[in-house]
Amino acid sequence: MDTAEVPEGIDPKISCRIEIIVNSYLSIIDGKKMYNKGRTVSWVVDSEEYAIIDLEKDIAPYFTWASNQKANFWVVDSKLNATCRLATDGQLLDMIRGSQVVKLFMVVGAFGEGNVGSATLNVVGEGTSAAANEVGEGTSTATNIAEEGRKAAANVFEEKIKVEGFTWAEVPEYGETTAGPAMAEEEEKEHFMTFGCDPHGDEPAGANEEWRYFRKVDGAVHDARPAENSKIQMQKRKRTRPTQEFDPECVPDDETGMVGDYFAPHTTHDPENPIIKEKDTFEDKEEFIQTMRTYAIKNNFETMVEHSDTQRYMARCAGENCEWKVYAKKLHGGNTFMVLEISSLDDHTCSGSATLKGHQASTSWISRRAKDIIKEDPTLSAKKLQKRLEKQYHIEMSYFKVWAGKKSAMNELHGNWEESFSMLWRFKAALAETCPGSIVEIDCKKINGRMHFSRMFVCIRACVDGFLAGCRPYLGVDSTHLTGKYNGQLAAATAIDGHNWMYPVAYGIFRKENNSNWAWFMSNPRKAIGTPPGLTIHTDAYMHHKLIWSRSKFSKECKVDYVNNNISECFNNWIKDYKDLPVDFLMDKIREMIQEKMYTRKEIAKRLEGIILPSVLHELNMKSRALHYDIQKSGHMSAEISGTTKEGKTWRYAVNLEKRECGCGQWEVSEKSCPHAIYLLGKVRNLQTEDFVHDYYSVERFKMAYQFEIAPMNGRSEWPKVDVGFEMIPPPLQRAAGRPRKQRIKASGEPEKDDHINAKGAISLDI
Repeated sequence: MDTAEVPEGIDPKISCRIEIIVNSYLSIIDGKKMYNKGRTVSWVVDSEEYAIIDLEKDIAPYFTWASNQKANFWVVDSKLNATCRLATDGQLLDMIRGSQVVKLFMVVGAFGEGNVGSATLNVVGEGTSAAANEVGEGTSTATNIAEEGRKAAANVFEEKIKVEGFTWAEVPEYGETTAGPAMAEEEEKEHFMTFGCDPHGDEPAGANEEWRYFRKVDGAVHDARPAENSKIQMQKRKRTRPTQEFDPECVPDDETGMVGDYFAPHTTHDPENPIIKEKDTFEDKEEFIQTMRTYAIKNNFETMVEHSDTQRYMARCAGENCEWKVYAKKLHGGNTFMVLEISSLDDHTCSGSATLKGHQASTSWISRRAKDIIKEDPTLSAKKLQKRLEKQYHIEMSYFKVWAGKKSAMNELHGNWEESFSMLWRFKAALAETCPGSIVEIDCKKINGRMHFSRMFVCIRACVDGFLAGCRPYLGVDSTHLTGKYNGQLAAATAIDGHNWMYPVAYGIFRKENNSNWAWFMSNPRKAIGTPPGLTIHTDAYMHHKLIWSRSKFSKECKVDYVNNNISECFNNWIKDYKDLPVDFLMDKIREMIQEKMYTRKEIAKRLEGIILPSVLHELNMKSRALHYDIQKSGHMSAEISGTTKEGKTWRYAVNLEKRECGCGQWEVSEKSCPHAIYLLGKVRNLQTEDFVHDYYSVERFKMAYQFEIAPMNGRSEWPKVDVGFEMIPPPLQRAAGRPRKQRIKASGEPEKDDHINAKGAISLDI
C-alpha cells in the first residue's frame, strides 16, 4: 500500500484499505425523493482499532438515507459474490487484520416502525449467496436498484437470495419501485393498461418521470415465489393508508426533524424541570443530553452512559442493580434525536439522597445556566456562582468545574481572547461612523516579525465638546489594574462639572505603567482638547518628571480645591465591575456607560432652573449658619473678619467683595464664597450670595456640558469590517503565578472598607 494514501496517525504497517460497493437506492428525505447512484468508495483504516460503528461513521459523508432505512454490510469474494453478512466487530477485525484490502457490499433497506428482528444467513450450495431475514411488526418492503457497473453481484442477489419481510434484494419490475409512496390506483390504470408495458409509448425518459418507479408495499409478508398473476400481486401491494401530501413550495425549517414521511416537531420541555417521554424529539444530541442531565438532577438520580456515538445514546441509572434506562437515536435527514425508550421514574430500585455528588453537572451544563446569571451580574465570582447553583439544584459541585463553566459562558457571551483584540479595529470604525470627530488610537508593536497589540486611546467627541463648554479646566489622570486575561492598565482622564461630579473625557489601555506609555497616553488628549487657559492636570501616576507636583503650585484658574486625586479614583470605582471583560467589550462597555451617564444628566439639566446649581446654593447656605465673627469694616464692600479658634488662638482675614478676595485663600481657589465672605455679605444690604459665585457653578454651564449626545452604536456583529493590511495579535502574556488578584493593594494607613470614611475625613454612618 502506498504510504502517501495512509492518513496521518495510522501506522502503514498495520493499515488496511476498505472498499465498499454500494448498490443504487431511493430515499425520501424532507418530503423529497432522492436517488442515490451506486458506486464504490474506499479509505484506509487502522486494523488494530476499528468497529462497525466506525464503518457507519466513515460511510455517512458519502451516502444519506431516510430514517425508515438501514444500511447492511455483506462480505464479498473476489468474484463479487456475497458470502456472509457482517454482524460483529470481531468479524470485521479478523478480516482487516488478515488482509490489506477488504471488500464489502452495502445494501440500504427499509424497515418499519416495529422492532427489527434478528438476521439469519442461508447458505445455498456452491457459489453461496447470503440473505438476511429482517422481520419486524408491520415491516414495509424497501429498496434495491441494480447498479449497471455491478451486474454480476446484482444477478446473484436477484436469483439466489430469498427474503421474508424485506424486498431490498428484488429487482423492481417496470412501473414499480422498492421505496417511496405508492402510485394511485387510477394512475396505474391510466398509464399501464397492460401491466409491464407502456401502451402510449412515453417511456420514462423525461425530467419528471421518476415517479413511475415508485411503489409501496405494506403489511403482508412478501413471497419470493414467482407470481402466478401479476394483477393479483399488484393488488396485494396497494397501499393501505393515504399518501401524505407535501406542499412543493413548503421548505421545512430547522425546528423540525423527519420521521419516515412525516415531519416531527421538536418537543418543548421546561428547561428547569423537564418531563421526558418516549417519542420526544430534541434539536440535536447535545440538547438531548443537557435536558437529560437536568431531568436526572431534578429527579435525584445519576446516570451512567453505556454507549454513545453520533447516532445513538444509551444510558442507565448509576444505582446498583437499578432497572431504569434510556435509549435515544438520531433520525436521518437532520440532527434530530428521538427518545425511543425510557423507563418510568417508578422503575427506580435505587435509593436517592438529599444531595447528589454532582457528576451530572458537567461544565457545559453549568455554562448554560451561568449565562443568564452572568448577564444579570457580570461581577459574580465563581465561588458565589457555585453556592447559588448548589442551593438551587441541591447538588454538590466542584469549584474548578464551576470556574470552568463560568469561563465557558463568558467566552460564549464575549468571544475568545484573539478575537477581542482584532475586534478593536472594528470598534474604532464603528465609533468613527456613529460619533464623527471622536479619536481612537491603536498602537502596535512588532515582535519577531508579527504585529502585537500595544496600547489604545479613546476620546468621544461629545465628551470633548462638553468638557470645553461647561467644565472647569481640570483633568484628573490615573490608571487601574485590569483583572481579566489581559492584565494591563486602564487609564482615564476625568474632569469635574459644576456639581463636582465626575465627567469622563478620555480612557485607554496599555500593558504597564512607565514613562513611554504615559507620555503616549497624555499626548492624545492634547489632540482632542488642545490647551485651554488654566488647564491643570492632577495625577499621582508613575511618572519620573523633574516638575514634581504640589497642590500649592496649582493654578487658581482651574477653580478646583481638591488636595487629592479622588475624582480619578471615582472613575476607577465606577468601572471596577467590568475590569475582567475582554478588551473589545471593555472599550464598548465604558462607551455605553458614558453614553447613559450623559443622557441621564442631560435630563437632569432640563429640570434645573435659576442661576446657580441648587447643590452649590445649599452648600453656601450651610456655611452661613452659626457664624460668630467680629467685623471691622473699612468700606462698603470690604472689612476685616476676626475670631478665635477652639484652641483659643485668634485669627483675622481681610475680605474684599469687589475683588472677590479673602485672606484665607479659599475664595480665590474654588471661586465659591468662603465663610468669611459670606459673613460680610450678610452685613451688606441688597447683595445676594449667588452673585458672588463663579460661572462654572451656573445652571447654564451645566446644561452646556451635557448638551451633546452620544449616538447609539450597533452590536459587535454589525460593526464595519476593516482591513488594516496586517494581522494584529494579542500581546504576549506576562502573568504572575497563582490566581490573578481582583482587589488592589491598599496603601499604608488607608482605612478599611468597613470604616466608611469619606474623602473629607468625616465618618458617614449607614442609616
